[in-house]
Amino acid sequence: MRRLLTALLVLALLAGAAALALPRIGRWYLRARLLPLVEQRFDRRITFGRLSLGLRRIRVEEVVVSSAKDGPAGPLCAIPVVELAYRPGALLRGRLEAPQVTVEAPTLRLLRRADGASNFLDLLGRRRLGLGRGKIRVDEVLLVRGKLFLDDERTRTSVTASGLDGRVVPGGDSSLRLHPAQLATPRLPGGLTLGELEVRARYRGGRFEVLPTVRVAGGRVRPLAGLELSGIRGTLTPVGSLESLRVAIKLDGSYGGAEAKLWSANGWVDPRARSGKLEVRAARFSLGRVASILGTTPVILPSRTSIDGDLDLALDAGVLRFRGGLEVKNLSLFHPGLARSAVLDLSGGAKLDGRLDLPADKLVVEQLDLHSQGVEVKLSGRVERLTSAHPRLSARLRVPTVACQAVLDAFPASLLPQLQGFALKGSFAVDLATEVDYRHLDALRLGGKVGIHSCKVVKAPEAMDAARLKEPFEHSVEPRPGQTQAIVVGPDNSDFVPFAEISKHMVNAVLTTEDAGFFRHRGFIPSQFRNAAASASAPRRSACRR
Repeated sequence: MRRLLTALLVLALLAGAAALALPRIGRWYLRARLLPLVEQRFDRRITFGRLSLGLRRIRVEEVVVSSAKDGPAGPLCAIPVVELAYRPGALLRGRLEAPQVTVEAPTLRLLRRADGASNFLDLLGRRRLGLGRGKIRVDEVLLVRGKLFLDDERTRTSVTASGLDGRVVPGGDSSLRLHPAQLATPRLPGGLTLGELEVRARYRGGRFEVLPTVRVAGGRVRPLAGLELSGIRGTLTPVGSLESLRVAIKLDGSYGGAEAKLWSANGWVDPRARSGKLEVRAARFSLGRVASILGTTPVILPSRTSIDGDLDLALDAGVLRFRGGLEVKNLSLFHPGLARSAVLDLSGGAKLDGRLDLPADKLVVEQLDLHSQGVEVKLSGRVERLTSAHPRLSARLRVPTVACQAVLDAFPASLLPQLQGFALKGSFAVDLATEVDYRHLDALRLGGKVGIHSCKVVKAPEAMDAARLKEPFEHSVEPRPGQTQAIVVGPDNSDFVPFAEISKHMVNAVLTTEDAGFFRHRGFIPSQFRNAAASASAPRRSACRR
């Protein structure tokens, strides 16, 4: 019995000594053995401040992971606190087995310089990083309340995420969540904002077993001036293997800050082949669903307005084909600069077909047809040297033959109130073409015809009837601002002279100051339009010269 008690006492003393020695042994092992091993595997310098080691947990503070290729903004990674749950027995055998590692508030600064040098890309390209094998085994890494800053100087692209959370499981399902995230790139002048971006994948042995799936929510982007897409949500899902990878796109969203689902985009893209297809649909919806964002626009009565549109995109070998249409019904507008009263119930549509040839630096619009109230306008053309400071443009504008009365009736009454009540006969047509080379503006070409000559007035409203001019009438003028004066025009005025008695030289002198050919044309002079177009296209010169 005495021997048993002695053995138990010895074992207790040994256990106590081991418990007292383990933290010291652990700290020595971490600093002298484990840290150099991790630095060697990651090829990064790692420093830390205070280290606390308990029987089953390790707490490391002020951890800094740095690279020789870090930028001036800071190191690759700075972590205030890292906590590891570990197995004591494995540590005594010279191994670190951590069922869970919690990385609190890490700040990641990823950088690729203009010359291609990067402080992180080599880590992504390695087949093995060593987690889960050898003397280090980590079952799970949790990222909590982190931040991400990515700066790609080569493409002038940056990504900022003020929230970073994630779970990394070697050989298991892992996820990374950015919330929110902002992307800035020259290709999107307005940038891209995402309320949340989540990436899910499975990585084992230096390769993805399950390719990353991306989920986005709360996105906002301005692809074109005046067009903002908001409430963007959906997924980007890889299909196939890395050798034949396609990414399936499934997104939907709204406009101008609204969140209601008003459009959808479905398709795919092949990153290696630089090809893909995308179908964008804006199924018929009422502007009343986005009334909250229309307060500063001229749109009124939005619930009466409906919009229906579609756009198909196809990319192949650097050539983007686009085709689509838009229909608007019962659009009502009011703005003092547009008309004195509301312009009600505008309806019409458009059809578009063309291609953007990136290798050839060329945009071709094969069809841009506009229609409203039975009147069609057809535009086609191309722009070569698209990204050059001196592009070359050719275009053709046509209005197929239509009744003059139909053209007049196509304009809302509130937009042209003075023309209401006219009855016209004849037909109207337009066919204009132009070629502009910004390297040789003096060779600008403008030709065609505006077929307004056959439009005749068969009836005019009483207020606009030319017969009224045969009788004396009173005309008001403003000789000084705020001061009006009434003048009697006609025989009742003692200074009146009939037109037939006025010298032709006087008539020509007056006309020459404004338009010497007034009696020889119908208001359209191609040569003058050509000169005005050349003048407007010429680069502006500073009024001040040094």
